[in-house]
Amino acid sequence: MIRALSTLLDKRDLDRAKFRSTLEQYIKENIEPYLEKLKKTGLSEHQRVLVGIVQSGYEELVAPGSGSEEEKSERPTAVEVQVAKLVKIGKSTKEIAGVLNLSTRTVESHRYNIRKKLGIRHSGRQLRTRLARSGDARPSRGRDWLTELGTS
Repeated sequence: MIRALSTLLDKRDLDRAKFRSTLEQYIKENIEPYLEKLKKTGLSEHQRVLVGIVQSGYEELVAPGSGSEEEKSERPTAVEVQVAKLVKIGKSTKEIAGVLNLSTRTVESHRYNIRKKLGIRHSGRQLRTRLARSGDARPSRGRDWLTELGTS
């Protein structure tokens, strides 16, 4: 019985790996090229943000389950990445809410979560400053997800 269950689990793992490989290949061939072409066109800021959200979403899709639970909780969500990019370029909470079609309270919540993940204790300009200089030095405690923001 144990051997049969072990065999089934091994088969499931192989099927999962095959599915992930197929999904990654499909995305590389059928989605990435069009997103890259779309990025090179004259997009408005709002459209660039939406393309970034789509790209973050498919990247999350092909790389789920990697890392420990603690590492996962410290990674930004796709929306947090977009909010962080807009904070970095100096957009206010109200402007970010308009671009992402969110309420200001939701944006404030995302900003709070970003500060928490970066270990920033106070609000204000510290978040924008940290994001702006993130290419120079990595945040403490191993939080290197800032590279996802394109800040390096």
